[in-house]
Amino acid sequence: MRSRRKRNYPENADSAPSRVLSKMPFAPRTGWMCLLFLAGILIGSLCMKYFGAQFQAVLENLVKNTFENQKNSNFLQLFQFSFVSAFSYIVIVFLCGFSAIAVPVCFIVPFVKGLGVGAILGYLYANLGLSGIGLTAISLLPNIVLTSIVLISAAGVSCDFSLVIFKNLFLTGEQYKLKNYAKHYCFKFIVYTVFSVFCALLDALLAIFIRLF
Repeated sequence: MRSRRKRNYPENADSAPSRVLSKMPFAPRTGWMCLLFLAGILIGSLCMKYFGAQFQAVLENLVKNTFENQKNSNFLQLFQFSFVSAFSYIVIVFLCGFSAIAVPVCFIVPFVKGLGVGAILGYLYANLGLSGIGLTAISLLPNIVLTSIVLISAAGVSCDFSLVIFKNLFLTGEQYKLKNYAKHYCFKFIVYTVFSVFCALLDALLAIFIRLF
């Protein structure tokens, strides 16, 4: 009887899902996150005009309370408010990185951030016109730009780590050293936290400075 030959697969052969993930382009992902962020700004700004009156009232109250808090708060309170607002997004994308199926959430978070920014822009334009947009450019735009850059960068890193965990589930031979990946991942988010502190300090200082005029 003829003996059947066993096929010798290489030990590091990847499964089909892992091959697909290994060929995914990483640079365009940041571009898509930026587009989603801009789409969120557009939709958020249109909410103040085209959505229902009840929904508009909720957005208006949120934005109004935000500006009231900025006017009546001291430096420490302004710093805390700005830091918590930015850092909450960082915490969400950080936790998403430890899930193998959280990549879609990493894309949704910049969109949600954009919705909030758009709602503020829509409220200011509806109530103050072009002068409201000018006020935003002076008082809010620096913080919005910096925190958005930090968030999109953090979301991209989270997406990478989530893909690594997902890819590791389908490897047939080679095993990723997730412990080392996790160390680098946590270090990067410590850096993002430091940047968030810097953004909050800048935002608080700018808010205090504008009160002088």
